[in-house]
Amino acid sequence: DARSTTPPDGSKGWHLEHADFTRWFPLASEVSFRADLIAMNPPFSLSWYVARLGALGRSHIEAVADTFSAYRQKKTIDSTLASLLMAVHLLSGNGNGFMVCNADTARRLLGDPRDADATPSPIRRHIWCWLDIPGAVFEGVQTAFDTAVLYFSASHGQRNYASDPPLYLAATSPAPDSVAATLTTARTSRPFAHKGRC
Repeated sequence: DARSTTPPDGSKGWHLEHADFTRWFPLASEVSFRADLIAMNPPFSLSWYVARLGALGRSHIEAVADTFSAYRQKKTIDSTLASLLMAVHLLSGNGNGFMVCNADTARRLLGDPRDADATPSPIRRHIWCWLDIPGAVFEGVQTAFDTAVLYFSASHGQRNYASDPPLYLAATSPAPDSVAATLTTARTSRPFAHKGRC
């Protein structure tokens, strides 16, 4: 399903494609598609077929290939982790992105950013900021869970885990004002000075 939008002023609009990401990804990889910005809210708690994502094992991003290697002999991979791997793989050299996901799932798959002794997944070195939002963020969801927003960059993968972990932020509530204040305070108190941060 594809559609284009043209703003009233005649400027260039958005071109939208609706597709199964796991079926589109191999095609995008084959033509070396790259994006400067990727925003994601992938489906939670799904398992995707590893066979469709073989390009991740040959990724030009070392951390993507290393993380995916643990799943080569398995049939499926968690949709949250797979989405992050695909996004980092598809970013341009200075590209950035963010992903909304279940915070508990992110900690389980990537390592808890609050635990200095945890051994994180290799892909976590591309995450430059991790924002936790407590409580119910999504309307109409019966079960409340904490949400994580992971900000990542393709060019941010050479960091040392110990000396330069992701900037970890925790909002005090799911209210938009609380989240905005958390991000604003973080920018004021600790400038995003590392390569790949925007």
